[in-house]
This record gives sequence, C-alpha cells and structure tokens, in this order.
Amino acid sequence: MGFGTFDFFGGLVRAPAMRRIADAGVRFTNFHTTALCSPTRSCLMTGRNATSSGMACVTEITNGFPDSNGRIPMENADIAQVLVDVSGQPFADLEKQAGGAFMRD
Repeated sequence: MGFGTFDFFGGLVRAPAMRRIADAGVRFTNFHTTALCSPTRSCLMTGRNATSSGMACVTEITNGFPDSNGRIPMENADIAQVLVDVSGQPFADLEKQAGGAFMRD
C-alpha cells in the first residue's frame, strides 16, 4: 500500500474520510515509513525519522542505546501536542470547529 492506492491520488481504494481531508487541501506526500510497526507509529506521531525518536526497532527488542531505547524523547513533540501548542485547545475541540471534517463515516 502506498500513496497511489487511494482514490484521491488516482488509485482504486475508496477512502471517503481521507478524501474529505484531501479535498480540503491536506495531502501528505513525503512520509517516511519502516517495515516495522513501532518505528512507523513513532514517525506518524512525531513527524520525525524513527531513529531520532528512539524507535530504531520494535519496542519489544530495544537495547537501551539512544536511537533504540523505545522512548520518544520530550523534545520530539507528538502531533497532538503541537496542535495544542499552536491552537491552545485539544484536537477534539478543533475537530468540532471544523464541522466534523475529521470524523469517520
């Protein structure tokens, strides 16, 4: 699965909720992914490379080294914290103000 999988990028897979977000102008086209779940999740949460978030491997086999300790450092804020810092309110409040644009079908 890649960017071209979804209908709003020309693919065959319908994703109505993601289409509404894309139609509103939000399209992510430069995302780093890994072959493992924990590192990819940390990339999604922080917008940073997995090793800079301490997730060079899955958390079950971390080794304690700085790039592989399984703990996202405080200086790597996650997207939820960035939204709160920028707007002064939690994501759920922003969602309501957007008219439920991010709500699922």
